[in-house]
Amino acid sequence: MLTIEQITTRYNEKFTIYESLKHEVESLIKKLLVIDKIIYQNIASRVKTLNSVQIKFREKHYNEFTQLTDFLGIRIITYTLSDVEKVCKTIESNFNVIEIIRFKDRLESSAKVGYLSIHLICKFSDERIRLTEYSQYNNMVFEIQIRTILQHAWAEIEHDKYKFEGDFPPDIKRRFDVLSATLELVDYEFDTISKLKEEYTADIYSKTQKRDLHIPINTISIAEYLRDKLKDIPEIHPNFGRLEDRSADLIAELSRFGIQYINQLDALIEEKYIRDLKKLVQNDYVNYVAFLRYILMIIDGKKYFSEGLTKDVTFISKSAVKFVTKFGVDSKLINSKLNVVEDML
Repeated sequence: MLTIEQITTRYNEKFTIYESLKHEVESLIKKLLVIDKIIYQNIASRVKTLNSVQIKFREKHYNEFTQLTDFLGIRIITYTLSDVEKVCKTIESNFNVIEIIRFKDRLESSAKVGYLSIHLICKFSDERIRLTEYSQYNNMVFEIQIRTILQHAWAEIEHDKYKFEGDFPPDIKRRFDVLSATLELVDYEFDTISKLKEEYTADIYSKTQKRDLHIPINTISIAEYLRDKLKDIPEIHPNFGRLEDRSADLIAELSRFGIQYINQLDALIEEKYIRDLKKLVQNDYVNYVAFLRYILMIIDGKKYFSEGLTKDVTFISKSAVKFVTKFGVDSKLINSKLNVVEDML
């Protein structure tokens, strides 16, 4: 077994290059997840402290640094279980994965639940090592941990804050087991909801492509419809608010006009509006909410300002005023209800 002095010497020899490796691995993973369109909550990395390394050598009876596979650790936190598997596939496709440790599999034979995590022991792939900027990291091993945000929260509570480890009185242990099982169930339910949302979104997309538009209006259906309807206007911002989602307000406004299905809305959006919208977005910030509010103003300005307007609408840009007045909205009515401001592009 190595002495404390030997461990310290080797630690100091390796620390700098592992710090460099840490930045390279984290940066590469972030790029790969963007390419694969995987949304993640956080990515963090660390090189073990000298004290942690000394403890690990003592507890594991290591003789060489090559046995320490988590000298560098990268943690990827996702939102759902499905994303954990997607991240795993991305890592396996782009790194040389030496070993995969699934803690869930380790726990299946016991009653313990809660801490579910995947650890991959990795190196850079041979193809990447042949690149000049990566050649210095040849045969350097690191560990990538992948878990959901709920799994991470549980691990933080169990291991770091409250130290729920070891043997406890029956009542505490029972409550602890119930809580951990509940969190695991919640994780699965979040994953199920996410999958159902993806399936529903795909179904709406399919229907819009077929022009089968007898679809109840909700946040997903209206977003998919507008994404297709306005696909030739990339400048429009595909959201329902800059700071917070205003889709519920918008749907309420549409409902006041008796518009509850996508086909009803589609019948109101004439090609001439879309042609002028292409000009408007060159000068002004326009998102889905703004565009549909302009359509409602054009349909019936008096009704919109007396019945449809929500309290959060207080201003309109000069270019937007030109847009709606061209199609018959009374500018005096607009000025009496809203503050006219400079364009916001």
